[in-house]
Amino acid sequence: MQYVGRVMRSLLDDEVNALRTAFDTYNGVNKAETARLHWIERTREKLLADDTALTEFIRQHPNADPQQGRTLIRNAHKEAQQSKPPRYFRELFQWIKNADGPSADTDAEADEGEDDNDDDHDA
Repeated sequence: MQYVGRVMRSLLDDEVNALRTAFDTYNGVNKAETARLHWIERTREKLLADDTALTEFIRQHPNADPQQGRTLIRNAHKEAQQSKPPRYFRELFQWIKNADGPSADTDAEADEGEDDNDDDHDA
């Protein structure tokens, strides 16, 4: 700990500011991801508690497969009644998480792959 303190005291102001910015960014990303996960959990609870919630969810997320959602909800209810492990409960979480389609990271990777293919066609 003393060594870290000594190194920190020797940093220049712009280096300290860069570290603070990095920490703030890191904490902000974590907070945003945590908030998103809490939203997914609340949405799952609404879907399991209210049959009309699925209709509203599908209206807000048109890329989500409504039949798969109904099946997951029905199976999650059955496994809860039978005291089985929460397999469908967890799958419902993943279905909600992926309801808007692929994540931004996946989109960026797909774009890079398309660029590579474009180069092959030009040659």
